[in-house]
Amino acid sequence: MPHQIKEHKYDPIYFWSLRFISLINRYVYPIRRTELTYMLSFIDDDKLRILDYGCGSGHFTNRIKKSKPSCTVIGADINSYAINYAQQKYKNVTFLPPDNHLIEQGNFDIIIVSHLLEHIHKREEFLQQVLYLLKRGGKIIIAVPQERIRGDGTLFTIFINALRGIFINPHVVKLVYEDLLTLMANVDVKIQSKIYTNYLYPFMSSSRKWHSFSLVIIGEKSL
Repeated sequence: MPHQIKEHKYDPIYFWSLRFISLINRYVYPIRRTELTYMLSFIDDDKLRILDYGCGSGHFTNRIKKSKPSCTVIGADINSYAINYAQQKYKNVTFLPPDNHLIEQGNFDIIIVSHLLEHIHKREEFLQQVLYLLKRGGKIIIAVPQERIRGDGTLFTIFINALRGIFINPHVVKLVYEDLLTLMANVDVKIQSKIYTNYLYPFMSSSRKWHSFSLVIIGEKSL
């Protein structure tokens, strides 16, 4: 599995700052709930093997398992603190580091890469390695933030880092639909669906708004 993200950027303080923002976006604003509900709507069969790569705290991974209890659901993250947290909190889901042999064996029906690509420099190489684990005809679900300025979706995290004397923008790139279109073509993935989730009404739209929070695409592995 890919190892292109440096561990030192994702320590416990980063984890808790990100979790704080995630809670705000789920319970104060509807944007994260809207995004997760949309992604979940494409998991329409039981008894599937699903990998949530970059699972973080495991909230969405657990939500998949609760919705589809007969599915085999695995969450993976390079942040060992996040994996330990998820293992303690969600006992009915398997959480592993990305180099575990159960992940390396592949054969997944669905792989979720949510809010991860913006952290990676070599995105095409990363996706090629991820897609190696996906069955032919399997689905890949990708979500990326729609930032006006790179990092504007992680201002709180950047502020916390600055207080610690760590001047690192956790996002290395700003991605729009045209970027994903090119990227998917290069890795032989056919985009089947896309949607934007927005901070303001309408909370979902087929076109990008000035207040868009994220872009979610559903792709199918061709080869």
